[in-house]
Amino acid sequence: MSSGSLWASRIAHTATLLSSGNVFIAGGSASGGTWEIRNSSGGLVSTGTLWASRNGQCDVLLSSGNVFLVGGSNSSATWEIRNNTGGLVSNGSLTNTRQDSFTCNNFTNWNIFIAGGNPSSTSWEIRNGSGGAVSSGSLQATRYDHRAEVQTDKGNVLIIGGGGSSFTWEIRSNAGALVSNGNLNNTRSGGHSLTQY
Repeated sequence: MSSGSLWASRIAHTATLLSSGNVFIAGGSASGGTWEIRNSSGGLVSTGTLWASRNGQCDVLLSSGNVFLVGGSNSSATWEIRNNTGGLVSNGSLTNTRQDSFTCNNFTNWNIFIAGGNPSSTSWEIRNGSGGAVSSGSLQATRYDHRAEVQTDKGNVLIIGGGGSSFTWEIRSNAGALVSNGNLNNTRSGGHSLTQY
């Protein structure tokens, strides 16, 4: 066990485990425009500046080993891709603005499903591993502070609860099409969990 100080103060930031075993830490209020990489012992590997300041964003690891950063207040209509040493690979614009409380998940085909959140709580979009737009559409229900998880056996994504529709769920295919939807036995607003299955 060990502890120490981060290179920058961070609240509402993200941390992504890289294939190297290092951790890519990005954004957060107070230091939204920065990133740092830490090794498995917590040691500082490198630091740098993001293309856009991000707070409350969502990050996913791509099949290439790069990190896809999307949305967040300050840069809610943008995305950027960073390599495993922090270098900028590419960047661009989202179909919908996403400040916070949204989800992003890798499908089994490595496309990224981005859904809900403020202020685009009724929409979803799919991006490929290069950030390119694949498709977009509307959710069955308003969702923010919801949970989403990919069904590894079928490649679909289960989206559940959240503010605005805390008593419902929906399943979408890796093309975004609605597969099924229904009601939960109990309401689930922000703070509930969802385990991969």
